[in-house]
Amino acid sequence: MKEEKELYALHKDIAEEFIIMIKNQYDMQLDFSRDSILILEKIVDKLKYITGESRESIKISMAAYVGQLLLTLFGGHWFQNDLGFVVCLKNTGFGESTEVFPIAWVEKRLSNGRAESIEFKIAVLTGVVIVEPSGNPQWLEDACLSEEYAKSLGVCISDKNHVDRLLRTILSKVKEDYIIDLDNVSKEALKYLRGRLIKLQDINVFNFKISDKLSDINKCFPKQKLIFVNYEFLALLKYLQDSPIDPNGGLLKSIWIVEKDSSYFIKSKGQNCTAALLWILRLIAKKKYHHDIIDFKKVINLINPENEEVIKFLSAYKLEYEQGCYKAIKYIMDYNFNKCLFSNFEVQRQIVKWLDNASGRSPQKPWKDKLSIIEQNCLSQDLSIVCQWIITHDELRYDEECPWLDSVFNRFRKSSKWYLNKEY
Repeated sequence: MKEEKELYALHKDIAEEFIIMIKNQYDMQLDFSRDSILILEKIVDKLKYITGESRESIKISMAAYVGQLLLTLFGGHWFQNDLGFVVCLKNTGFGESTEVFPIAWVEKRLSNGRAESIEFKIAVLTGVVIVEPSGNPQWLEDACLSEEYAKSLGVCISDKNHVDRLLRTILSKVKEDYIIDLDNVSKEALKYLRGRLIKLQDINVFNFKISDKLSDINKCFPKQKLIFVNYEFLALLKYLQDSPIDPNGGLLKSIWIVEKDSSYFIKSKGQNCTAALLWILRLIAKKKYHHDIIDFKKVINLINPENEEVIKFLSAYKLEYEQGCYKAIKYIMDYNFNKCLFSNFEVQRQIVKWLDNASGRSPQKPWKDKLSIIEQNCLSQDLSIVCQWIITHDELRYDEECPWLDSVFNRFRKSSKWYLNKEY
């Protein structure tokens, strides 16, 4: 109990200093009330361009204010775990003991803008989600893009309005059960609905509740698979480009499900294939933290000699959050193994897959088989240079922002050690 009181006092002091700073610099008044949330949203828009140590200080102060505001609205207490300071809220729309990470809320809001509105998240907590433009920035920002997506699919206005009404019902009645009838919805409108559902899964920080409802809806789709033809699949990928990619979300997984159901990369050649690969790579680049490189490996496995544009794109590929494993991949993609563009890429692709295949205490047959393929097309001295670079950059094992172990880089490192020590 003493620790709870101390944490409360600490964050209250920080929050009050934040209030004073905002009053002095921007002549805006915060007071821990529900009405102050709209003011806070305006303040974040002014602060989002600040960088360096000042950004970190503001982030901590704002998180303290958000936490205290939540406690004022819902009751509860502060506590600390391995991930940082958390507020455990009492009386939310999701029942008792709802845990919230204010620092994560603030970081996402500063980084992703109104797509991560604090106002909307608090509305979700109350169990009353307003989906009109004034109350749901996500819905407002997505309105024009979704309309363009519907037009690309050839969805008539009445069908689009029907789907939009269904989505409004989902967001405003998260906790309620109701009958979902998609039998009379056109195929084009079902594809429109599928795209919007994919996007919604990663938009909301509380999607552990909303996604349950989305899963229920996905089960209601007609038994026949929805086949996205070339222009429809590309329209879907274009529509999803502004989506925030949650590390634990399902957006990329859902894209691959649609692709598999449509056999897109089996049927598509040339520019259609290249365009889709580029769209997916851009989405992967937005992911905040990469627990694996499964999606990246899927993309590079699909690249053929005709996809020169994709290979050139990879040579300058820059991720918004370039953790250790992707810094190693960048080094590999920059290394010249062969003068021929595709032959060089083929070696790079095989090395990435081989490095990521280390499991167990000693090399297994799949790892050895992949190495054998590489050795047929790559000089041992070049492979040794790559492995040595990975070993000497041991600091990449841990995430820069959080003390998380980068399991992918750790596999890269294990493979490199096995190879350099001739353990195979």
